Amino acid sequence: MTQHDQGFQEIEITDIAFPNNWGVGRIDKKVVFVPDGIIGDKLLIQQVRGRKKYTFGKIHQIITPSPYRRIAPCKHNAVCGGCIMQELDYTQQLAIKRNYLVQTFHKEGISAMDKIQCVPIIKSPDEWFYRNKMEFTFGKENGEIHLGLMKRTLPFENFSGTVNNLEHCLIFSDVVETLFPIAIDFVKRYQLEPFDLMTKEGFVRSLVVREGKNTGDLMVIFVTTRGDLPQIQELYDSIREKIPALKSFYWIENNRISNVFDAEKVLQVYGNEYIEEKIHDKRFRLYPQTFFQTNTHGAEELHTKIVEAAALTGNERVLGLFCGAGAIEISLANHAKEVIGIDINPVNIANAHENCRINGITNCAFHEGDAGDLLNSLPLAGMDVVVIDPPRSGLSNKTVKRIKRLQARRIVYVSCSPPTLARDVKSFEHDGYVLESIAAFDFFPHTGHLETLACLAKQ
Repeated sequence: MTQHDQGFQEIEITDIAFPNNWGVGRIDKKVVFVPDGIIGDKLLIQQVRGRKKYTFGKIHQIITPSPYRRIAPCKHNAVCGGCIMQELDYTQQLAIKRNYLVQTFHKEGISAMDKIQCVPIIKSPDEWFYRNKMEFTFGKENGEIHLGLMKRTLPFENFSGTVNNLEHCLIFSDVVETLFPIAIDFVKRYQLEPFDLMTKEGFVRSLVVREGKNTGDLMVIFVTTRGDLPQIQELYDSIREKIPALKSFYWIENNRISNVFDAEKVLQVYGNEYIEEKIHDKRFRLYPQTFFQTNTHGAEELHTKIVEAAALTGNERVLGLFCGAGAIEISLANHAKEVIGIDINPVNIANAHENCRINGITNCAFHEGDAGDLLNSLPLAGMDVVVIDPPRSGLSNKTVKRIKRLQARRIVYVSCSPPTLARDVKSFEHDGYVLESIAAFDFFPHTGHLETLACLAKQ
């Protein structure tokens, strides 16, 4: 470590901390997290916001760039909060994510570390334009209307609530380049005030866009707070004129304080109420609140691996927990005797039934309710395979205990959080399950997120 004038210090980045994607180095044996640092970088930094066990470093100069460092393809990369690993070579992104998964399972003390050490990481079929859904936020800065994503806030900065105006979005769709100018022009023309997260005042909130990657269908959702907007059809007509792929347009009211999208009240619908997407030969209808994997082509690979992991012969009963709109369950239906899905959201359950109908699936049943509660009340004895796709928080203790009671021969666990997956796998190991296989899927290139599939077998 070399000390420079004005308090700057040299540091070498030796690791990446997930899921925030901070570079990691040490100065005087103390851990320093450096946002935008890449493994192999030699940097000149200024330490800020120190803690007892660690501190943060702000990059002043890149002395020697890492061999894995590249120029980010997106012009918004430096300030956008959407995807912040673009400057890291994609092959190295995969290697770092794989290492993160291995370290996470090792830390949890999983028995089958030989399986973990050999885990493959399946890259996204599309490195760019892979997302089928994005939520973009309206904002205002210096009197100008912005539409995009929140500006990135570094850990040593205060949250500003400022929106970074986007001209394109390389992880979503090139439709942004046509759609955004239309939406911004509409907001300007009628002097609609963007909702301000800091003051909690304003009218226009967000533009949510869904795109069927295998169908080309487009859904646009214009989200506002409570108020009148008699000109709303003008916005629909303008988009439809320039973007013929638009199949569904919603105006939705959301009065929540937070910036999380919620369809509190549907005020107007133009076109269809849904768009369609396909996974392999199955069709799925997507509504504003439908839960659906955001990387369609990645989901196709995941579903193929789920079918393999379930090892069905056609005589099994399968239980799907946190089933969403039933995509996984419907993909398994032709390989099983019976499939039962459970989800707490009534919108998802109605959607799952509809998806069964349009695909001619007759051996699936779906139930609305809390997974832990329904595991105790539904007649589920004799389930051969349990498929789990929980939220990031993983499984509650109650749900884990009741899954164990089923004594299913296989558990197929889909997770978007390696730490909670490792925790739950460890719990199942205590009751006679062994980790038979594991695979990782890079559903979210250029971010710190990772999708993982684990298969456990009862001994």
